Amino acid sequence: MLRVLVVDDEPKHRRGLSRMIQELRPDYQILHAKDGMEALASLTANPVDLVFTDIEMPIMDGLQFIEQMNVRGGGESIVIMSAYSHFEYARRAVQLGACDYLLKPIEEEKVTQTLLKAESKYKTEQLASIDMLLARVLEGASSPDDIRLLEKSCPVGKGGVLAIEFKRPSCPGMPTLIRRQIMERVGQWSKEQGVRSVFHEPDRMELLMAVLTADADDSSFWPNDLRQRLQPVIEELSCKLGIELTIGAGEPFYAWGQDVHASCERALLALQARFYHGGNACYTSMSMALRSHAAMMKLDTGLLTRAIQSGDKPAILNGIRAATAHVLEKGMPSPEAFKLSLAASIHQLHACLSEKGHAIKDADLHEETFLRSGDWTELWEAVEHWVACVTDQLDNRKHKRNESIIETCKSYIESHYAEELSLSLLAEKFHFNASYFCMLFKNNTRTTVSQYIIQTRMNHAASMLRQTTLKVYEIAAMVGYKDVKYFIRLFRKEYGASPDEYRHLSATR
Repeated sequence: MLRVLVVDDEPKHRRGLSRMIQELRPDYQILHAKDGMEALASLTANPVDLVFTDIEMPIMDGLQFIEQMNVRGGGESIVIMSAYSHFEYARRAVQLGACDYLLKPIEEEKVTQTLLKAESKYKTEQLASIDMLLARVLEGASSPDDIRLLEKSCPVGKGGVLAIEFKRPSCPGMPTLIRRQIMERVGQWSKEQGVRSVFHEPDRMELLMAVLTADADDSSFWPNDLRQRLQPVIEELSCKLGIELTIGAGEPFYAWGQDVHASCERALLALQARFYHGGNACYTSMSMALRSHAAMMKLDTGLLTRAIQSGDKPAILNGIRAATAHVLEKGMPSPEAFKLSLAASIHQLHACLSEKGHAIKDADLHEETFLRSGDWTELWEAVEHWVACVTDQLDNRKHKRNESIIETCKSYIESHYAEELSLSLLAEKFHFNASYFCMLFKNNTRTTVSQYIIQTRMNHAASMLRQTTLKVYEIAAMVGYKDVKYFIRLFRKEYGASPDEYRHLSATR
């Protein structure tokens, strides 16, 4: 229902237009004024959505009236009326913000078109206003004024929040279009349930928040079988739009305010159950069965290291399954926390393997794959791929023992570059004759053991020079040189500049 103000100094025209509008829209509220001054007073007491005003009136004409309306501010749609087709009037009216210019006598068809445009504008503004209010109340940042406006436009006896998330594995449709269709279908479903629905569209394009409300506290409004009632809608939309659709239902609320925010939080929490149980379903927050515990996964690194070294894939997978099962016995943590815990545990295992001379290729990429997993199936596929890669790497090294030993030696140098290192010490550690070990190392690295030790130390020294303010003699000691002059000579040979010069050049780049 719109509120309309008709402003005209001629009673006959004023009453005629009012009667026409009332016949076209019986539910509209129509007000009258005989000039611009009276119209301004009327607007102060009774705000309206649409104004029809004549141009030529005493005291304050139509154009002056519009100018004053612009000064006071307001979002009314304004239609100028005149018995004369004066282009200058029309141009000035449009400049002042009028949305239409009608010639008298006014035809019903023209009025109908004007009303339709005003109704469309009103609906758009109302939806935008409600979306803004919903955003604040869902975030728990609403003001008392927000609450009053929501109570006025949508009274609540009982309500609840649905978080609706969709994935587009093979759908070419645009997210905005998909959102519209989801809102239409969920709105239709809620109407069938005898409740109202209003929607908030967050910045995340593949997420929707639906707030369902009923006037009375009807226990059947948020029933125990909500998941079953929504399942046909989910399956219909999933099939029609080619998407995976998941709905999370929050707890019921009984008034606009913080309880709505709590229901929103629980609805978003319920969505996380998709990670463990799959999409195309509706979940409540109880689906997560969360308890207050950290998702700390503890892998048996000794057992897993031995299994990896022997290439026993089933034993590796069983070891990881046991660790994950122990976490999930306490309740399902958030997917992000769970994936992070697994990645951290695998990272620790990588470190243990590296210490034993089994540096894992692309270890960081494997850990990142765990973190990117969208659901339990993807995560376990990533684990199985990791197991295959790790065991294959070690198996290949068994067939290339010499290359493996050299890689292990390089890893050892990288970890112990600050300690005393020499060809004889390394050859003894890896159970080789010193001369043979020297030849083996050079064939695989194109450099000697001594040169590689120096390069490693110089690399770390250069990094310290770029990233710290340590003195040159301190850095020399930290990379294994007690004689700072010897260290400077080696560094200059490697980088073509002294440590101080290198630090200065790095700082100016």
